[in-house]
Amino acid sequence: MKKFVICLLCLCMVFSLSACGTDKTPITSEEFVDYFEGIDGFEVFDRGIENGRYSCVIEADSEDGYDVFLYVYEEEYQAEDDFPELVDDMDDYFTDNKASMSISVANYDKVSYSDSDKYSVISRIGNTIVHTINVPKDCQEEVKVYLESLGY
Repeated sequence: MKKFVICLLCLCMVFSLSACGTDKTPITSEEFVDYFEGIDGFEVFDRGIENGRYSCVIEADSEDGYDVFLYVYEEEYQAEDDFPELVDDMDDYFTDNKASMSISVANYDKVSYSDSDKYSVISRIGNTIVHTINVPKDCQEEVKVYLESLGY
């Protein structure tokens, strides 16, 4: 019986780990707009940036003073190229007593930083990047919930 339980647990682990490597589906600009328009305290703007690199940039401004951006790139490799640059910029912004977390699986990358005052996340799925800016530390948990709901 003990061997059976161990084998069953091993199979569960194998299936769980294999699911971690699957591609995530990027959010569309329409889904992003609908999501944040449905949350009190947010105003959503289409920044109208279409330059051959981005097909659009959407900004959701919180009344708490922070922003959530969605960048939709023409091609996935462009988002992959920009992701490390955005991370470097964020790393420079968080200078003292910072904590960071990084994940990279399949078509998904995520880096978050926090210190005693602020929190920020850059998350890429496919040809999209979601980037939070100026998140006060006391809003960190709600932002995590928003990003989790969006799949980022």
